[in-house]
Amino acid sequence: MKQLNLFQEKLKYIHGGTKTKGRRKDKRPLSTKHAIHLVLKSKKAVGTFSFFKHSKAIQRTLKIYGKKYGVIIKDIINMGNHLHLKIIITERKSFGNFLRTVTALIARQVTKAKKGKSFGRFWDGIPFSRILKTSYEEFQLRGYFKANRVQRQHGYEQRKLYLDQFNEWIYRLRRKKKAEAL
Repeated sequence: MKQLNLFQEKLKYIHGGTKTKGRRKDKRPLSTKHAIHLVLKSKKAVGTFSFFKHSKAIQRTLKIYGKKYGVIIKDIINMGNHLHLKIIITERKSFGNFLRTVTALIARQVTKAKKGKSFGRFWDGIPFSRILKTSYEEFQLRGYFKANRVQRQHGYEQRKLYLDQFNEWIYRLRRKKKAEAL
């Protein structure tokens, strides 16, 4: 029962992604006090449409419109077919404008779509976002971002090895903290 309550509590801070397709739409939980993990994903972003090939244009777009809409971009991980961002927002409404603008512009830049030459649906679903309520969650995200960088440079096996070591280290750290609390 306690496990279920913890899971339901975490769901309050998560929204979107491909797994929520077809479900009832709720208001996206946002916070101006905490960092947010944002994921933009597209199965079509492979080959010539890969985000790797358009990384400079994507970063420029994120920087320009982040500044325009008051979204501070702390970190970006480009995985080719999806983007991970750690951001801080200043206003709910301006974040909605940022998300709408950035997703449209990135899709257009990657697909070269324009008026009279449409491409169709590019994104897999609505962007995934998660509020990072604690410093522990931010630390976990930092490890996850590092694992993605390792995967990009050295492959999936090295990523798995890094994550196993990182998670074991976190587990030992938490166990030590609990022992000190007693």
